Amino acid sequence: MPPKLATIPSHAVLIDLTAGSEHLLSPDASPAHGTSEASEDVGNQNIPSWSRQQSPCSVLSVASSGRLFAEPQQTLLFLDWDDTMFPCTELFYKRGLPKRSKDWTPPDPELLAALEPWQRAVKEFLGRACAVSDRCVILTNSRKPWVTSCLGQFAPELKSAFEGSDGPIIVYAPEVLKEKMKQESDKNACWECFKPYLNSCCGGLAQFLENEMSLMRERVPQPFFDCTQAKLTAMKREAAEFYSQYPGQTWKNIISLGDMFYEHEAVKTLQATRVPQEPRERLRTKSFVLCPEPSLAALTLQLRVWSLLLPLCARFDGDVDLDLGRSPVPFEDLAAAFNLPQLSRLQLPSFFRSARRRKSVEDILDPRTDSDELTADEHRAAEEFLDELTIILQDAVLIPKFMKAE
Repeated sequence: MPPKLATIPSHAVLIDLTAGSEHLLSPDASPAHGTSEASEDVGNQNIPSWSRQQSPCSVLSVASSGRLFAEPQQTLLFLDWDDTMFPCTELFYKRGLPKRSKDWTPPDPELLAALEPWQRAVKEFLGRACAVSDRCVILTNSRKPWVTSCLGQFAPELKSAFEGSDGPIIVYAPEVLKEKMKQESDKNACWECFKPYLNSCCGGLAQFLENEMSLMRERVPQPFFDCTQAKLTAMKREAAEFYSQYPGQTWKNIISLGDMFYEHEAVKTLQATRVPQEPRERLRTKSFVLCPEPSLAALTLQLRVWSLLLPLCARFDGDVDLDLGRSPVPFEDLAAAFNLPQLSRLQLPSFFRSARRRKSVEDILDPRTDSDELTADEHRAAEEFLDELTIILQDAVLIPKFMKAE
């Protein structure tokens, strides 16, 4: 069994992959967007038998949900920014650029040329992500406006991808957490009750007291910032808003990609603490911890790989919980989780494997660890790897197992 991350205890039963159905995908196309919950389970007659898949790395949900879970209207996608989409380690640690945006100077042409393959990979990945999900959320623990600052400095051509109504949205988790804490504080305060009285009877006193209270709050030491709690708070808000598009809509399909455990723990807690509003609700969560501190070449390849894997991930009818960044055999883990044995034969290119093996900060900072540009052989190996992955996924989608000859 592939290595799995710790999950919150549940009374649900863990089902071994070999005991479930062998079929990955539903044999028929999903209904169109906008269908109500009441009609989701209609039309199951005369369909070849199949059952929902459950990853051996997951805790099962026991409530039943509709067959529209994989539709973009029902799929919520969370993406981390630093070192998941943006080459933070490469730029600020390996290349030594200033970490604060106010210290940045215009990038030199050589750096912009090196970033071009990454920019193309991000554009392709975002296009696929927004096709898979009607709500693609770039969720970061950085302070506003970090994401837009990074785009303006290092990838101005990508800014247009964030401006359309059908593009990804940027959510800064610290702001969401701060807003929630303020709302909770306001609920317990009686100040608003007395403020009108003080304004009418004692001119200026209310404003004076507000200023004093503001100064007192500034002097109080701030609590330690909980990165997991911030992301969990933001995820709860986004999920509640997304899954309220029509009356009775249930939570169905949430995917999370990130290089840290913050988002992983947040999405698993989100699932474990969710109280279904409808008996038929069945929430599927797919959480992946990706390669930590990737080189520019490794991040570019990782984005291209997930451009291909996202549709498969969205259509998988179960929970997935994988730490791919620290696994020695990530594609064997994916093969077991998605019940797609063909994935296990894939071998990552050598430059990507070496990037994943680095452990120490000294290795990350050492310019000899990775060359700035891939060799011709490394380029060819990466393209062959992507071609083979594409063929495997096309075969899995177009020719499900129940249609293949024995």
